[in-house]
Amino acid sequence: MTWLHAVILGIIQGITEFLPISSSGHLLVIPAVLGWPEQGMVFDVTMHLATLLAIVIALRNDIGQLIKGCRTGVKADQLLVAKLLVATIPAVAVGVLLGDWLDSLRTVTIVAWMMILWGALLFLADYWPKKKTIDALRVRDVSWTQSVVIGVAQSFALISGTSRAGATMTVGLFSGLDRGQVARFSFLLAIPAILGAGAKTWFDVYKSGAGIGMPVGMLVIGFVTALVFGVLSIRFLFYMIRKTGFTPFAIYRIVFGVAVLLLVAGGVIAG
Repeated sequence: MTWLHAVILGIIQGITEFLPISSSGHLLVIPAVLGWPEQGMVFDVTMHLATLLAIVIALRNDIGQLIKGCRTGVKADQLLVAKLLVATIPAVAVGVLLGDWLDSLRTVTIVAWMMILWGALLFLADYWPKKKTIDALRVRDVSWTQSVVIGVAQSFALISGTSRAGATMTVGLFSGLDRGQVARFSFLLAIPAILGAGAKTWFDVYKSGAGIGMPVGMLVIGFVTALVFGVLSIRFLFYMIRKTGFTPFAIYRIVFGVAVLLLVAGGVIAG
């Protein structure tokens, strides 16, 4: 990996982590098309920690109010935190039980089909009985049932090409949430998910004794790049759901997936 690779991959991670278009899918397909080597687990988890910080920065008011509410005994805030924790359980369980098998599905072809499938579902979900409000406080109205269903959807994101944001937002829309509710709940739900995935990856690296495997400066460049573009990506998503909804992202997913299948069929990249 070169310094240029670190910058480009940081940009890709920052943009695609929060848009419902699959960061893992892009980070698998784009290096394959360009003939780049695997970036390694340490670089991956560094990029995810950068996007975690991006959530904290972009939603600092929501998070600050949530923390304050929990400390002062506001029941709605305490319940929201409990719902987020419960919604995290399905992905953790699936990751522990089926992690090795899911890793075997990490192929370009699987990414393409998941992009198409979830793109079609997102398109349909965006035209489900429309609710276009994006009031920040309404995220506290997410029910227990909706929380569990969204949590189950998040576990599907362990399949490359699905997109954690894509799956949770799609299922959230089908469950009756409006665009603002589903986006904010998805971002808040990402905090324990990314923390857990990061901790597991660092533990795996430590256990294997593999070390960092690249200059620390390269990790810093990738981290900063992913952080900056992550914050911009979150702001862009909220702008888009006000103006157009999720449909442009659904169309992009389908076009991307079809293009990848054509590249595989043409022998440009291995499936």
